[in-house]
Amino acid sequence: MPPEDIDPDDLDFSGLAHTLYPGSYSAWTFLTSLTIGFVLWVALLVAGDYLSVAELRHANLPINDLLNFAVYGYFAVAFGISTALSGALWYVSKAPSSVRDRLDQGPTVNFIIHSIINIIIFLLIAAAGYLVILGGLVALVIGLLLLLGALLLGVLMLIAGIFSLDLEMLVAGIAVLLVAGLLGAGVGFADEILPAGVPTEVYALGVTYLLAVIATAALPFQAVRSDVEQYGEQLSRLRVARSLIEAEQQRLQEKSPTGRDIQIQLPEIDPSGDLEAAERTATTAFSLIDAYDLHIETEKKVRNHGYSDVGNLLSTAAELTHPNRCASPDVALDAAEAFDHLVSVCEQNETQWPDDIPLEEPQIRQVCRDIAATDTTTQNDIERLEEGIHDFGNWLSKLEDYIEFSERVDDVSDRLNQIFDGSLVVDINTETVNGQQRERLEHYERVLELAEQLDDLSREYVESPLPEAALKQLHYAANEATPRDSDQYELLVEAIEQALTTSENHSSRFTESVSTVLEIARTDPIARSEELEAVLEVLERGSRIATFLETVDQSHPSVNVNEWEDALSTADRETFPNVLRPIDRQVEAMREGLWEKSDLFSYDWQEFESLVGSLYADEGYNVEITSDTNDEGVDVWARSPEETIAIQVKQNSEGNTVGRRVLQRVASAIAKGTADKVVVVTSSEFANTAVEYATEFGTEMELIDGEDLVQRLSTSNVPPPQKVEP
Repeated sequence: MPPEDIDPDDLDFSGLAHTLYPGSYSAWTFLTSLTIGFVLWVALLVAGDYLSVAELRHANLPINDLLNFAVYGYFAVAFGISTALSGALWYVSKAPSSVRDRLDQGPTVNFIIHSIINIIIFLLIAAAGYLVILGGLVALVIGLLLLLGALLLGVLMLIAGIFSLDLEMLVAGIAVLLVAGLLGAGVGFADEILPAGVPTEVYALGVTYLLAVIATAALPFQAVRSDVEQYGEQLSRLRVARSLIEAEQQRLQEKSPTGRDIQIQLPEIDPSGDLEAAERTATTAFSLIDAYDLHIETEKKVRNHGYSDVGNLLSTAAELTHPNRCASPDVALDAAEAFDHLVSVCEQNETQWPDDIPLEEPQIRQVCRDIAATDTTTQNDIERLEEGIHDFGNWLSKLEDYIEFSERVDDVSDRLNQIFDGSLVVDINTETVNGQQRERLEHYERVLELAEQLDDLSREYVESPLPEAALKQLHYAANEATPRDSDQYELLVEAIEQALTTSENHSSRFTESVSTVLEIARTDPIARSEELEAVLEVLERGSRIATFLETVDQSHPSVNVNEWEDALSTADRETFPNVLRPIDRQVEAMREGLWEKSDLFSYDWQEFESLVGSLYADEGYNVEITSDTNDEGVDVWARSPEETIAIQVKQNSEGNTVGRRVLQRVASAIAKGTADKVVVVTSSEFANTAVEYATEFGTEMELIDGEDLVQRLSTSNVPPPQKVEP
């Protein structure tokens, strides 16, 4: 029961113990304990042959025979039982039911346990007196320790009695200090303070009986004090809880947006009544406070929705889940949580409901009507409401999908009809949003994207018939073609855009290809898709080659102008892109820059050998640059899985030709079988004798002069040296 975190030390229950165990009852208990204890003591003495019935009848008691610790043992048993009995009588006659219920055992078992404990306490008291008689160093040490303990206990009890205004505690503290003084006197000065002829045992027994009488007064109350204090703590917690509940009730009343009464039952606190019932009431109250708190906070959010469909639903749910309407606090808390859940679902989907919704009514509306037909909201109602909220979340998702789908359809329809002057009907059923309808919408959206591209092209190229022809095809394709045909129409639009760009940049070229695109656009782009792909490739590759020819130095040895022009004409006339592919690759490689013959002389002889090695590495060979000048005249080894090439490199200036003798030296590599082929590379030219000598070897010897080297470097990925601007 909240608040459990209250510190018991901060609670005021000191007066409660005296209310439940007043001083008058303490006196009655003391007299009861003395009477019962004395009767039991005498009975035990008679049973133990220390007294006879005749001696009791004539009141002729043998006092000297009774002054010994054996007789005190009977006293300890008798008064241990009597004090325990007095405590048990309090549980039976005076203790509130809440205290009795707190006992783990009944009064009988409690009486037996406290009897044993009290007897042990009385016997321990006897031990203190016996030390006085024992004498000696050990007795002195133990006696002094007991003296210090008694003094400390007496002082603490005295202080506690003063600060708590507890008269009984104050008297008990004074009594303990008095006994401590008597004990100390007996331990240290027994022989000096006792009158002549009085045995030490008499003094010790006197102190012992005095302590026993004090214990007789204190033990019954101490036996029940812990239960009284626990009861007081419980009562004080309940009082604090009641104050908190009253404050929370006032806070909630001020906080309520509707001003409805906050109905919370306060616990009735009666010190002599049933506190367990009050605890249950307080627990119920705190549960209701949590329910009211959550419901009020959630209800504030409802006002943001106004009088919309969602707002009306939430207002109804707020009324049905109000704690005042719920069957129990647990139901009220579950109802508030369900209401909060419903508001969260609505906030995650704030879509406005259109007037005509092609969806079944959400289940939650019927659930609310069913609950409203009753006077009380039950746990079963809340379970049904939670199921309705889950269904409502799914329903809102469907509604959002429907609205989003409908908006997309309307947007596509409006934009397509702007392009086609209202002549196109978008054939989509928005009342049934399924996979097929979504696929149709995606098809129309792709058609719209292509139509907008063509519409832009028709505005840019007003005189060209190509965009208009393609738009007519798209108008047909919008409702007749399948979504799978969209790729072919994308290809058509791409081809038209390329044809228009190519015609604009190269007006005298590719006329046949442009005409072919127009013809396909006017007939059947689906059936002629392969032809359309071919003509698009011709236009793309041809445009790149033509642009390169128009910008490059056509006298360069790497540029075969006539061959390339013939290939362009053939590709345009026959729609044959294959002839352009190798040229396009060469052009692509040349875009990084063409090599000039003068570039070959920008390297020293070692760098020139590395340049030749890089060329063969670019062609896929594993290259090794040799450092041995006697290696059969080989400067570079180029190896592949198919062949091994021995390469000799000669960086000669212009006019300094390479003769037959150079070739003879490297040709020994073929004769020895260390190479499959010999290549001689020079930056200049070869003498006729060298050319004739190489012819004798056929394909086993290749000569690469400066012009050939520049052409091969220009079509490779090896970049030319950086030119330094003057």
